[in-house]
Parts: sequence; C-alpha cells; structure tokens
Amino acid sequence: MTLPFDRPGKIVCVGMNYRDHAAESGVEVPETPVLFAKWTSALIGPNEPIVLPPGFDQVDYEAELGVVIGRRARGLETGSALDAVAGYVCLNDVSARDLQFEDGQWTRAKSIDTFCPVGPRLVPAAEVSDPQRLGIRCLVNGEVLQDSSTAEMCFSVAELIL
Repeated sequence: MTLPFDRPGKIVCVGMNYRDHAAESGVEVPETPVLFAKWTSALIGPNEPIVLPPGFDQVDYEAELGVVIGRRARGLETGSALDAVAGYVCLNDVSARDLQFEDGQWTRAKSIDTFCPVGPRLVPAAEVSDPQRLGIRCLVNGEVLQDSSTAEMCFSVAELIL
C-alpha cells in the first residue's frame, strides 16, 4: 500500500458537516460536530481496489477533504489551529449504508477494510491558503455525482482541530 503520508494513529471523521449535504438529506445542520472514527485498516492508497464484503447491498461513497495533522493539536488557540496541519488530501468516505442504518451508529459501517481510499498526493498546508475555499467533487465512471466546496462546511477545519 502506498499512502501519500505515514500511517496515522487514528482517523477522526466528521459526519453531516456540509450544509448542502444536510439539505439534500433532509436533516438539520448539527449544532456541534458529529464525530466518528475509521479504523486505520480501512486506509488504502490511490487506485487500490475497494473490497466490498459479501452481504452488503448499499455501499456508498462521499468525497471528503482529508486533513493530516502533523503535530500534537491539543490546547491550541483559535488562531493557531491550522499550524498543526501538515497537509490536505483527497479522501473517499466509503460506507456500508445498510450496516450503518442497522447499527444506528457509523464506525463499523465506515471502517471496513479498504473503506478509506486517500490520495494520490498530500498537498502541504503551506500550499493551501484557505482550506475553506477548496472544491470537493466525486466522479464515478466519469459522471459527476458530487460537486461542492469546503465553503459549505458547517464547522471549519480550524474549528474541528480545536
């Protein structure tokens, strides 16, 4: 497996963090971040196959902004939160929706091995002037199925780091 960064100790994700996605789903924007985890065994590099386990019929995708933290991010001030970011990466949040709805929580359905493809490149934080001004698109077989922006995030990258 070729990742564009060292294997992380943890993967912390934020659910329902885009206003347009919440509206599309018919749910209210959350008042506080909805956090869940992905196990590191879900992580794969670009162009590696996503292995669909038998028995799940509702596997879904979500294009996401991956934020790679490069140093301890505890006790930071609001203005220095982005200083902890090493870089940004494209991330596909794959989910077994039937398992997610059956469980009533998200971690197991989103942590199946290979359900977190990333890459192909880690963009150094210094090359991103504002992480709240990035396009987020997902194409499946050449068809655009998601087209949004990090400007739609309910909680900014800096807020989430704190």
